Amino acid sequence: MNARRMKFLGGLLLAVTFGTGMVGGFALDRALEAHTPLPPAECEGRDGERRGRILDRLDLTPEQRERVDAILERRRAQTRQFWDTEGAALRAMVDSTRSEIRAVLTPEQRERYDQLRREHDARKREMKGRGGRGL
Repeated sequence: MNARRMKFLGGLLLAVTFGTGMVGGFALDRALEAHTPLPPAECEGRDGERRGRILDRLDLTPEQRERVDAILERRRAQTRQFWDTEGAALRAMVDSTRSEIRAVLTPEQRERYDQLRREHDARKREMKGRGGRGL
């Protein structure tokens, strides 16, 4: 192979690797955001709404409903405890992941990424205002 073709293939491999890393990083960021549990302060008032929509469709007996409510209350306490002890670490991990992703991007891509993040956060706030989980 001549040197010109080797440079072309090397550049192509570098571009494919970079593109794959970008797509993987963006996908990881979306997955982390989608699976990050909300702190209790953001869940207050919605548990009952969500529980009502789902559990009312199951035709639970009063005894079943009482038992399920007790389970949910116990888990709610565990979630609060988690956020009190681990919430900051989880938020820091998500923020760190986003920073690492931004470091890989070009200035134009960073600008677009930041714009997409702002739009995503605005949709989440809008959904939260309507009683939804967000995106």
